[in-house]
Amino acid sequence: MKKLVMIAAILTINHISCTKDIEVAPTEFTGTWTINQVYGNDYWGGPAYWKNADSNTKLKFTTDGKYFRKYPTDSAYTLIGSYLVLSNSKIKISQINPPVPSYPTYTLDYSFDIGGFMTWGVFGTEGIIKEKFKINP
Repeated sequence: MKKLVMIAAILTINHISCTKDIEVAPTEFTGTWTINQVYGNDYWGGPAYWKNADSNTKLKFTTDGKYFRKYPTDSAYTLIGSYLVLSNSKIKISQINPPVPSYPTYTLDYSFDIGGFMTWGVFGTEGIIKEKFKINP
């Protein structure tokens, strides 16, 4: 009987400690996100890998479909354009002032991950390929 009680206690403690570490994945873009990592390479043809990013780059998605970005050197958020979730893995970004006027919209892959993370990309095959952000509480 003592063995059974001991096993039950260990299983209960293990279950409680594991459940504390598990966070749910976000389910929507709305909110403010802080960059966590970027996936890319350091030179043309170099291997791509995940690396820590400057944590002062932020994104903001509003309930009315607006998309803002703030870089570490910015004092305020800049309106980039609008966003539209196309599916559970694709988002469409429409820019108000695209750097290349013939390319005002683009579609990115995205995923929400446990721990409050959102990864999006693919921006290309060189430089920064994907970005990973963490939702701000």
